[in-house]
Amino acid sequence: MFNHIGHFAAAGEGLCKALFFAGVTRRFPTLRFGFLEGGTAWACTLFDDIVGHWQKRNEATLKRTLNPANMDLQRMAALFNEYGGRLTAGREDQLAELLGNMTHHLEDLDKVDDFRACAIGEQADINELFVPRFYFGCEADDPSKVWAFKGKTRLQAIFSSDIGHWDVPDIRECLEEAYELVEHGDLTERDFEDFVCTNPVTLHGGMNRDFFKGTSVESQAAKILADKF
Repeated sequence: MFNHIGHFAAAGEGLCKALFFAGVTRRFPTLRFGFLEGGTAWACTLFDDIVGHWQKRNEATLKRTLNPANMDLQRMAALFNEYGGRLTAGREDQLAELLGNMTHHLEDLDKVDDFRACAIGEQADINELFVPRFYFGCEADDPSKVWAFKGKTRLQAIFSSDIGHWDVPDIRECLEEAYELVEHGDLTERDFEDFVCTNPVTLHGGMNRDFFKGTSVESQAAKILADKF
């Protein structure tokens, strides 16, 4: 149980994070990725973390707030001498060397932007490169899928229950079990439709418009794809 719990979520998060920061969704705008069996809790946290980190660590902010070249070294030396007490007394030469080293090996500021591969200019770019490109598979009884639909930004959860696994005693109950979140008021009818129909259709049909041709859901899929794309 220790190895099973969280295993797929952790693996999915690592892959999703790598794809985003390597700029894959920027370079291949029609490519979509499905992460199965991990739920959406990790996806919601990852998306929020990316947004929060970009807000504080985007290139412009880093150069404005954390650029060592912006430091007033003379003022720092004066403050050390004034308030350093025993710690700085008689160590003026060491302090001068320390402060000199702070700017002697400045990192190339053109390389400090960890978002450069995905070319994030504004927060809307994160939404565009993350939300429509990544889909998150959930088991029927996974309550974390609710998170995908409750935030300001809706992530794309998809129904992907392993009906053939040993822990599904009756495969006829998977869909019914997933619908219980609607009955309990945790999901709306629209949320559930996105979960079991719209999102899976756009995952596959978004890359291949003919994916569902010849199937029993061909007409419904075509309608959804025409509306979405």
